[in-house]
Amino acid sequence: MKLFLLGISICIVFSSCFKPKVVPPSLPAETHEGKNTFGFYLNNQLWLPKSKGIDSSPALSSYIQNGFSLAANHLNQYIVFSIYGLSSTGSYDLTASGNSVLFIDNADHYHCTKGLMTVTYLDGVKGIVSGEFSATMVNDAGNVLTIDQGRFDTTF
Repeated sequence: MKLFLLGISICIVFSSCFKPKVVPPSLPAETHEGKNTFGFYLNNQLWLPKSKGIDSSPALSSYIQNGFSLAANHLNQYIVFSIYGLSSTGSYDLTASGNSVLFIDNADHYHCTKGLMTVTYLDGVKGIVSGEFSATMVNDAGNVLTIDQGRFDTTF
């Protein structure tokens, strides 16, 4: 009986050692390869694109035509960036004329009061744009959202 209990104990110990590790989600790596990655911290909580299901639109999309637009969604939340006249790497004020960022949480709309997008890589031949962003957003009720450590690496 003692050998049986010892055998069961050893099996339990070894089986607990081989459980697969659950890796928590994290910001995507900063890349310049067109991996279609996107993420940021929204009020210190990780925000990553997530579509609503099989028939929904992509969770991330971008294009360049007389400027740069980048849109991502996470279930019922959406964020849309527009940079007018983007033609090179550099920093772009998100509150400057022609530029904008809009965050929608269900029916609640937040506009940018302070923000910066830095395009760190732009390749028109390969159709790749990568960069970083941060912003302070406010809605009509005065609620404030802080976007930090934003990054993207997309194709267009």
